[in-house]
Amino acid sequence: MQIGYYSEQMFNNRYTDLLEREFPNLRYQIVSYGEVIKGRMTAEDWLAQNKDLDVIYVPRYQAEAFINSGRIKELDDLIKRDHFDLSAYVPQAIELARNYGDGKLYGIPVNYYAKALLVNRDLFKQFGVTPPADQQSWEEILTIASRFSSPDQPNLKGLQLAYQPSALIQEIGWGKGLAMVDDTGKKATFNSESWLPVWENVIAAMQSGSLTFENSPTIEAFLKGERAMVYASIDEFSAIRSNPASFEWSFVTAPVGTAGDNVTRQFAIDGFYALAGSSQHADMAWELLQFLSSEKAARWGDSFVYGFSTLQGRNDEQNAAFRKLDAGRPYEFNLSPKLISMLDATLQEVAGKKKELKVALTELQANAETVIAQEE
Repeated sequence: MQIGYYSEQMFNNRYTDLLEREFPNLRYQIVSYGEVIKGRMTAEDWLAQNKDLDVIYVPRYQAEAFINSGRIKELDDLIKRDHFDLSAYVPQAIELARNYGDGKLYGIPVNYYAKALLVNRDLFKQFGVTPPADQQSWEEILTIASRFSSPDQPNLKGLQLAYQPSALIQEIGWGKGLAMVDDTGKKATFNSESWLPVWENVIAAMQSGSLTFENSPTIEAFLKGERAMVYASIDEFSAIRSNPASFEWSFVTAPVGTAGDNVTRQFAIDGFYALAGSSQHADMAWELLQFLSSEKAARWGDSFVYGFSTLQGRNDEQNAAFRKLDAGRPYEFNLSPKLISMLDATLQEVAGKKKELKVALTELQANAETVIAQEE
């Protein structure tokens, strides 16, 4: 049998000899789609070139391309026939997989990533501030963060983020349905009435000194009591679980576009196991897919390196905030490095009071459109 995966080494790193133990008579080969990931080959061409495939781990970024190729099999009939229990999986993960297939299920996701706010509840008590709750807006969270700025405690920050200010601007805008480039991809939309409040809120939070942007975040400062909130991924979840703090802490849901919204764009599946439509071993391929999506396989590779398990039984109350919200289709950061650099430079200039916001946005709009034209 042939299994499509990132690479043979990555498959072996994840599963080592699991398949040999479970299926001692199975002979299999890992077929790498590295050229597809690198953009040197289309998913359709790779599938056409590898007609003997049986099971494929389809990465999220290529999900639509694989599905649209017509070369992977819809699973709904098999699921119904064999009473495969989809309720055993985190519902958002299954719904997101269906979203890629326009309502049809082409694969079983085995891991997901999500965001939540890690909160130092003792620090909130100390400052007399009401802690954040589920489904609060970014504007509310930034306002709360600004309450934790003290000249006497320069290391104290209200909110730690694992990216640069430009990414925060984009994320808040996405939650409001805004885009930084129009549908044609040729016109920047940074300087618009819809975007202006987003810029103003982020810049005000930056000027308050309550935000810290860290490219290589840890929870060390949180454990020292120097962070009121951390915008946490699975990395921070794993860290706090391994190194419990000496104070009361908790997670609440990631901020949303508008207070009370129940949808996040920060829930993403890593990919899903799918069946090749041309498989000559259809029954065995289906059996193998079910095994790779099973509790036993999840236990074997139960490392946060691959994300949270999509199996309900492998999630608990501690990570509930990561999966409370419905999952909207994840947005991808698709601005070029040059445009991102320009965004960050503009934010720093305005936050540093070197330029007025509207003047800076007018300049950014013009410069961005020049860059977009050059990059076509």
